[in-house]
Amino acid sequence: MARQPVQSPRRMLTPNLDVIGGVTLGANSLFELRGRAPDYILRGLYWLDPDHQTQLVRTIYTGPLPMSPAEGHLGNWQTLLEVHVTHNVNPRLALEFETNLGWETQDPGNNGNTSQWHGTLAKAIVHVDPLLDLNFRGMV
Repeated sequence: MARQPVQSPRRMLTPNLDVIGGVTLGANSLFELRGRAPDYILRGLYWLDPDHQTQLVRTIYTGPLPMSPAEGHLGNWQTLLEVHVTHNVNPRLALEFETNLGWETQDPGNNGNTSQWHGTLAKAIVHVDPLLDLNFRGMV
């Protein structure tokens, strides 16, 4: 899911660890507020090796509408936790694995109860040239 941070103060804590926090207008939105208020993002990026070939990214999105819900499921508050591992096999190929977990309170499509969801995907990214990538993905 693409999200565009409105404000993104970045702090490099160590040569291998960056932390980013900010405010976002919602899922796939740069200029239009998607919910009743902005959403919040906190992201940690950690390189697992000194050559910066493998990166672990953990992200938490929370707010009234950080991602687009299924029709009839717009609850009170959403929280999404994503974990990515990306490994650059060589200059032309990167492999990415992502798992996400989400919660939504007061979901009208679930009798006002909290709904939960999860998903996993694997992606191969082939860098054809600096302006063109081919992506292959499988999702569960």
